[in-house]
Amino acid sequence: MVLVTSTFAMTPTLQKPPYDPIKDFAPLILLAAVPNILVVHPVLPARSLKELIALARARPGELTYATSGNGTVSHLLTEWLRSSVGGMQIVHIPYKGNAQGLTDLLGGHVSMLFSALPSAMPYLASNRVRPIAITSRNRSPAVPQVPTFLESGVANFEFSSEFGLLMPANTPREIITRLNGELAKILRLPDVRERLASQGAEPVGNTPEEYAASIKIDLARWAKVVTTAGIRAD
Repeated sequence: MVLVTSTFAMTPTLQKPPYDPIKDFAPLILLAAVPNILVVHPVLPARSLKELIALARARPGELTYATSGNGTVSHLLTEWLRSSVGGMQIVHIPYKGNAQGLTDLLGGHVSMLFSALPSAMPYLASNRVRPIAITSRNRSPAVPQVPTFLESGVANFEFSSEFGLLMPANTPREIITRLNGELAKILRLPDVRERLASQGAEPVGNTPEEYAASIKIDLARWAKVVTTAGIRAD
């Protein structure tokens, strides 16, 4: 088995990997999904996504957004948002990791950042960053006061950093079925669900077919975002 994240469906859109993401693997199960959250520095005069978009349109080229680097989750999410709403002329500041971007956001050196929810939660609790919207379909129990992008008026803007298991493509079907069932049982255990929820993660436990379908959807989605924005990996 191999544990993969959402970058499994992003990497092939940026460069040609030495494998075929569809033909060479048998999706086993999606274990958990971690939503991302758009946060801004508290001095920024925007308390909602509508206000942030209006501010970016009114001050073209003045606002900046940090990412973990070219072609990373935070970069693709921001470019997807820009292409979805239009008119946000904001400047990309790529870092060598999310921690560096968060540090400069806290210091007021950049305006905004997409972060995995668990990484941002300590700074949300201390009001050192202001939440704008979360990428999950529904509000997160970890931050119930933060609206989703869907609620905020951006249709189809739904994403979570996913953690799933794959196996080699030639793995016998009975092994896939047995392992999927056992893992799904574990994900339904109350203590496991509680542990994941405390970290801002949502347990999933879907079928191999559902996981395979979601990978194909993600491959098509990110290919479109990369092409539209002209993104290249570092």
